[in-house]
Amino acid sequence: MNVKPFAGFLYSQKFKSEISSIICPPYDIIDEKLRQELMKAHDFNYVKVVLSPYGNDEASKILKSMIKNGIVCQDAGENIYILEQSFEYNNEKEETIGIIALVSSDAEIFAHEQVQNKVVEDRIELLEKTGFNTCPIMMVSENSNILGWYNSLKEAEEIFSFSYLSTEYGIRISGRLLRTQDFRILEELNKTRFFIADGHHRFTAIKSVYKSKGEKYFMGYILDKSSGIKIFPIARQIPSEHKKTIMEKIEKFSVEEIPSGDVNPTSFIRMGYDATILFSDRALKVDFKLANFSEKTHLEIIHNYILNNIPVSFEHNMYRAFEKLKRGEIGCLIIPKSFTIEDIWELTKKGCIMPPKSTYFWPKPPSGLVLNKTSFYRS
Repeated sequence: MNVKPFAGFLYSQKFKSEISSIICPPYDIIDEKLRQELMKAHDFNYVKVVLSPYGNDEASKILKSMIKNGIVCQDAGENIYILEQSFEYNNEKEETIGIIALVSSDAEIFAHEQVQNKVVEDRIELLEKTGFNTCPIMMVSENSNILGWYNSLKEAEEIFSFSYLSTEYGIRISGRLLRTQDFRILEELNKTRFFIADGHHRFTAIKSVYKSKGEKYFMGYILDKSSGIKIFPIARQIPSEHKKTIMEKIEKFSVEEIPSGDVNPTSFIRMGYDATILFSDRALKVDFKLANFSEKTHLEIIHNYILNNIPVSFEHNMYRAFEKLKRGEIGCLIIPKSFTIEDIWELTKKGCIMPPKSTYFWPKPPSGLVLNKTSFYRS
């Protein structure tokens, strides 16, 4: 069986009314300022586990203490957990629906992004020391209809309702975590394959640790084309001393000026051209002539040609990226066109591994809603 229900660990119901101040964003979008804010938000904020400022030994101690003291408790029975997240986007209310279940490491799962060894090592350490899947791996299934199953449910119990502000786009998200023992969706999920949407570093860590521990199942957050998920780009930040090189390299492509009034932190989301390049005093839209390159995607051209030998940093938070550019802390921003789910399936089936931070699936599942205990957990 590739996908199965499980008895998850959750914050006690006595914290039900406080859960919005307990959950936290995924660890990789938490900067030091946000971490400090989360630490102050609640005594048991989950950032102390998933990204402890005192290291993974301390994270393990905190989690074990919370379990021992009944702050985090295991469900009585096995369930599929349902995550609903609703938000307003382009003046319309939208919703994403996904499920949290256990996924076999033997399932057909495609990765499509490069990983950084240092991050993988940190996630390996957290997994080994806590003995828990502290956050689910975000995955997209190829052939399933999660929304259709969800709409046909006769019974699902709400565990938590919550609300948080997406720091990347300033959008308020309302959510619910539910549990059900209607397992019909597993028939579809056990016949399909998946790609990793978010969690490449954690998935690499899981494969490494599980091989040595004899573990098989990990916690996945599963979506599909019916789930309403969005894919946004991630900004590439370029130091000021490399602005001239960037300008010289893009001269061979189709480049047009963008009116200043058309540029804001969310305007790039629906662009049809290959990249937006922003300087402090101008904005350009760029289209690549892919036939002249061996690279398969616009993102590979950005990394292998335009950014070759140029240091780059990544920023999920477009508001923060725009502020850095405005203050002169960086020389320019390169914002690639987003991929679609169909694009990613096509690339993964060909075995393509794209540059780091190629996709940004949104909204992500908050950390701390549900955990999975492995067989190598030691109390």
